[in-house]
Amino acid sequence: MAFWILILFAAGGAILAFKKSDFYRMWAIVFNIFIAIYLSIMLSLWITSMIASDSAGIQYQKAACIVAVAILVFGVLQAISVNFITTDSEITFPKLFDSIGAASLGFLGGWFVCSFLLMMISILPFAEKPFMQSITGDKTASKLKVTPVVALCDFVTAVSIQPPQGKPREVIDELTNPKTAEENKEKEVDEGSTKPVLSAPKDNNEVN
Repeated sequence: MAFWILILFAAGGAILAFKKSDFYRMWAIVFNIFIAIYLSIMLSLWITSMIASDSAGIQYQKAACIVAVAILVFGVLQAISVNFITTDSEITFPKLFDSIGAASLGFLGGWFVCSFLLMMISILPFAEKPFMQSITGDKTASKLKVTPVVALCDFVTAVSIQPPQGKPREVIDELTNPKTAEENKEKEVDEGSTKPVLSAPKDNNEVN
């Protein structure tokens, strides 16, 4: 079911973009979407750490904070784009390219936005209810909502030359599977503590 929700959401974005038939402005919108999702994800652990762990509805607060950051970043970037970048009316493309290109970007933007929203829904308590399992709980749904967001964050990390490359996956695992992430950390610590420590070689001239 998650697949069809993604398809419908992405198709809606493609239709809206096709009606506008403006590749240049659509490119700016998709770029802003990418940055907004990336920043909201990468800053999520720092932001949510400010919420008291014993506060009521903490998962709802976390999801609300992450989505709010994404909306805020997108709004700021979009305001800058509209007022200072995409106002240049001299940049034009052939009509066919404008239509097809804008629709493709609209589909891409809609897919990533929907994946991001599904991932936010999956961290909420009611996502564990039986009627939500077909949308956010099974393995296929998990791949559809997490994999695109990880790929997007890895892409932005690589393009912006920000090491390490595997960090987005760790952050997203911490958000979607906090227990599993904690177990993996403990396992890494245990493995590190059991590794043999190599002693420095003795000096042949050392006097007994």
